[in-house]
Amino acid sequence: YAPVSIVPIKYYKMQGLYSHKNYSAVDIMKSYDNIRIGKKPKISPEEFKDKIVILGVNDPLKDGLNDNKSSPVQINHPAMDIQATCIDNLIHNDFISIVPNWINVVIIIACMLLVYCAITYNTLAVAIVLTTLIIASSLLLSSICFYFGYAINTITPVIMSVITMIIGYIHKYVIEALKKQKVQ
Repeated sequence: YAPVSIVPIKYYKMQGLYSHKNYSAVDIMKSYDNIRIGKKPKISPEEFKDKIVILGVNDPLKDGLNDNKSSPVQINHPAMDIQATCIDNLIHNDFISIVPNWINVVIIIACMLLVYCAITYNTLAVAIVLTTLIIASSLLLSSICFYFGYAINTITPVIMSVITMIIGYIHKYVIEALKKQKVQ
């Protein structure tokens, strides 16, 4: 049994279907034929100088002639482009860094405490606005971290904030009901 690993691939901006340059095999073969007969090639051989070339089949117009996989940037991402992205990440040491779990736990606990305090010490309307701001801040923090190459939990702080909100309101209204009962 092997633990599930997170592959910290940093995907690049898509330029159409691919994030890296791609060429048709037909164009390359025609260019080779043109070079052999002394004509100008459609694709210059200089395009491939000092480059890593990944060969594969991908024709998005024909079923069965593609090797697409699901990725965070595209549902049908060509596997050759995913391989090119991994190689690019390795060459440039450009990965997404997964933050240690203790940082995620601190963020979750901070969100939960802030939400609980917002509910405990404020009116319903103010508490809802503050809770919404806390959740939005958590999502903004996640986006900023991802922009700078760090991956933190995105959904868990939101879910735990909502659960804390439910528990906080139950607690608040049970205590209020008990106070009213004592007054009577």
